[in-house]
Amino acid sequence: MRKLREQHLVKERRSSADERSLYYSLDLEALRALYLSAGNVLHPAIGSLEVPSDPQQWPIPQRPLRVLFLCTHNSARSLLAEALLRQMSAGRVEVASAGTRPTGVHPSTIQVLASLDVDHTHLRSKHIDELSDLHFDYVITVCDRVRESCPAWPVEAEVIHWSFPDPVQGEGSEEERYQAFERTATQLTTRIRYFLTLVERRYQHKTLTV
Repeated sequence: MRKLREQHLVKERRSSADERSLYYSLDLEALRALYLSAGNVLHPAIGSLEVPSDPQQWPIPQRPLRVLFLCTHNSARSLLAEALLRQMSAGRVEVASAGTRPTGVHPSTIQVLASLDVDHTHLRSKHIDELSDLHFDYVITVCDRVRESCPAWPVEAEVIHWSFPDPVQGEGSEEERYQAFERTATQLTTRIRYFLTLVERRYQHKTLTV
């Protein structure tokens, strides 16, 4: 792990729910850059990887893929993820978000999405209980506190945790606090792009094995 950190391939973040816990995550952009660089040495074609391919070209599943993002207040991280995934998947993924203690949509969430030309008209802060009867293929927690208390989901739902600091809790000037929202949106975009790549490959595998 030390060597991975020295090469800036792994990020370390202390849990905001339990400071005794540490979360490690790959720096996917750094890893991708090194991977493509190595590919170019082997053969130029290997270094031309585009991530992900056009979602419109995915094999069509029997029903839409459904993804739920969870955080505590459903005011920033989960709402940003919801809007970004909806746009990046070109509508091929049904996505929702909710919180355990929803407090409403933070104004900076809307401002950041608007600056990225991401549709935010349907975003609404809601309690997780509103979605308890719905089926989801993936439940992605973007808040350490929610991960610690995430309710049980049907066994077919794959639960994933992405550890992100809450931009609402950012300190400093108004501009610095807004920049925390921008960083969160950028980091979520990277995670979602690779998540979509994983989903695409799973669809292709299912198509090939049917």
